[in-house]
This record gives sequence, structure tokens and C-alpha cells, in this order.
Amino acid sequence: MNPMKRKQMEDRLHELEREIAHTEAVIAQCETQLQNFVSAEETQRLGSGIESKQGNLQGLMKEWEELSGTA
Repeated sequence: MNPMKRKQMEDRLHELEREIAHTEAVIAQCETQLQNFVSAEETQRLGSGIESKQGNLQGLMKEWEELSGTA
């Protein structure tokens, strides 16, 4: 494999790892906030945010798995 291409893939893997960690932290924070009821609207907003972030996380994990298999 081209050394430049390998470096780009490794850089992307590291970037994905940071994004995954950040997304997991945001999900955990939202889940913690759900433990303290504020209002139905806030609960719905947090729930929607968690679902959205979980979808993002799945995409990031899939990309990470694909790249880590080739790196």
C-alpha cells in the first residue's frame, strides 16, 4: 500500500476514535440528564438527541471497522 495512503487512513482512524469517544460522552451526558425530569418536552428532546447520536455512532463505528480492517 502507498505510504501516503496508509498515513491518511491511520490519521482518519485516529480522528474516528476521537469522534467515537466524544459521541459516546454526549450520549452518556444526555442519559444522565434524563434521570432528572424537567418537562415532557425536555425528555423528548433528550431522547431524540440520544437516538440521533446513536445513529451517528453506528456510522462512525462502521467506518472505523472498515478502515481498521484495511490499515
